[in-house]
Amino acid sequence: MKKIMFALSIMLMLAACAPAQLAAPTPYPTYTPYPTYTPYPTYTVEPSPTVAKPTDTPAPTANVLEVIAVSKNNVETIEKSGVVIELARALVSDREGFPDDWVDDDPEFDVAKTLIMFQFKVTNNTDGTISTLLMHHCNILVSGEQIDCNKLPYYSYGGEDIGTIMKGVTRQGFFYVPANTPRSDISTITIEFPGAFNSRGNGFTGDFTFTFDITDWVWTPRP
Repeated sequence: MKKIMFALSIMLMLAACAPAQLAAPTPYPTYTPYPTYTPYPTYTVEPSPTVAKPTDTPAPTANVLEVIAVSKNNVETIEKSGVVIELARALVSDREGFPDDWVDDDPEFDVAKTLIMFQFKVTNNTDGTISTLLMHHCNILVSGEQIDCNKLPYYSYGGEDIGTIMKGVTRQGFFYVPANTPRSDISTITIEFPGAFNSRGNGFTGDFTFTFDITDWVWTPRP
């Protein structure tokens, strides 16, 4: 009996001295791999369509006067006592459709049926300075209608001043006059004005008169 008890004691002692059994390690969680990266599709830039710009073709500038007016160059030349006066150009136009805006600013021009332009070239072949009054003191007869130049506004004149011309000089000037006679009813036009004066104020040429018929005229451009 003592032997049995002794043997149990030895077994208990051995059991007490035996190392404690370690707990099983906790396994790491299962690794879930990231999804495979799918690259975006390559972006192909579509070429921009090439649009050819249309060639800028300027619109032709229509000369309205070719339709509504008649004109003539070198109408007539008169020489007196060394003074040469040439009616270098005359133009007769319908008022309706006239392209210059200034005619709208004067009542007489605005209500006129016809506009008439006179361009004079004056050459002084005398020995001194001369004066002329043709642009401001002329009288015009348009198929029975009389027009006085001294009533014209200043903006109806253009070109050079042909009021005073020195020896050996040629100058050109022009002016417009309004007429109440329709262009279709005009046949002859007459313009008359005082002659030239010398430096002492004495007239020495007599009056100048130009008469012309426009019945067969057409549009003629400037030379």
